[in-house]
Amino acid sequence: MKLKIKTLLIISLSILVTMKASAETYNDQENGLKFDTGQLVLSKSESKPNITIFKSGEAPFSVNVQYKLVHNNLTISEFIENERKKNTEYPKDSKVEFTEIKINGFDAHELKRENRLGNIHWLVFQKKGDKKIYSFWILENKNLSLENKVALSGYNLMKNSLTFF
Repeated sequence: MKLKIKTLLIISLSILVTMKASAETYNDQENGLKFDTGQLVLSKSESKPNITIFKSGEAPFSVNVQYKLVHNNLTISEFIENERKKNTEYPKDSKVEFTEIKINGFDAHELKRENRLGNIHWLVFQKKGDKKIYSFWILENKNLSLENKVALSGYNLMKNSLTFF
């Protein structure tokens, strides 16, 4: 009986170590932010100033998660209010949910938009006391199930591991 428990414990620990080892940490030195990206790969060729792309799969069969600076001088409340107003401009078949998210040291909201193109997940966040707004953004591709699953997992890991230094 003790041997079975020890074996299960060793297997569990090795799985945890393997999972942690496979998670890459992205450090945004300029803005003092860091987060884990899981199995997503940094795409240097697709990244642009103020937009960093992480991807699952290879183009054209890939799903991207974007990290970007959205606004330089606005509070998150003002930004969300503007997004609610813009929401009336989208097609009526588009359903949008606004949810306040608790992340230590950040003011954050997640917007989920469901429409005929696919589901969009958009986390906008701001360090408390700062006026810069950042975001993680993903458009699901329902035709790429594996890439979609990895990208969503990476998006959620980014959201849940977000810290500043």
